Amino acid sequence: TFAVTFRVTPENKIVQFWIRKTVINSNKRLSYEDAQEILDGKESPLKIALLRIKEFADSQRKQRNKEGAINFDSEEIRFLLDEKKYPTDIYIKERKDTHLLVEDLMLLANKSVATYIDKKSKGRIPLAYRVHDEPDESKIADLALMAKMLGFDFEISNMKSIRQSFNRLHDAAKKNETFKILEQLGIRSMAKAAYTTENIGHFGLGFSH
Repeated sequence: TFAVTFRVTPENKIVQFWIRKTVINSNKRLSYEDAQEILDGKESPLKIALLRIKEFADSQRKQRNKEGAINFDSEEIRFLLDEKKYPTDIYIKERKDTHLLVEDLMLLANKSVATYIDKKSKGRIPLAYRVHDEPDESKIADLALMAKMLGFDFEISNMKSIRQSFNRLHDAAKKNETFKILEQLGIRSMAKAAYTTENIGHFGLGFSH
């Protein structure tokens, strides 16, 4: 495979990284659930390593949030199937620490590769960027109007305030079920992420690359 390898200080500062061809030797294969059980307290030889990785991943998420990333926790619907593969029940999949951990590390790897190639080639080497455009002004205005009717102040004076409003809405939705509807409408008001060689950055993540 190609891998991005990071050297990290105990304070979670990245001091060096390499992009290189590697061979993966898996001594242990963990499902998300297996890894979560260890993080939750189950004894394992992998416990120290997993806790350290989680600590680093958490630091990356905090840094993204500090730099303007938007927190979106959209609910993923799952179906329970019987022996004949017919659906018998519907449930919401719970996002656990292990899902976030893998997501954080994937984002770091993607961001590092995109930044490295763009700067190394001074933009001359075409690369498939995953981009996310700024939201449509009219859709955001409609969202702000509906939010006001439901008792939430959604500030839309500039892109920074829009990001902050989304994050305030995310926090408010944890305490008020009504705002969960707003949060889902907010996601629908956003531009769709896409792949293109024209790097316009990623609005939702607050990434330039």
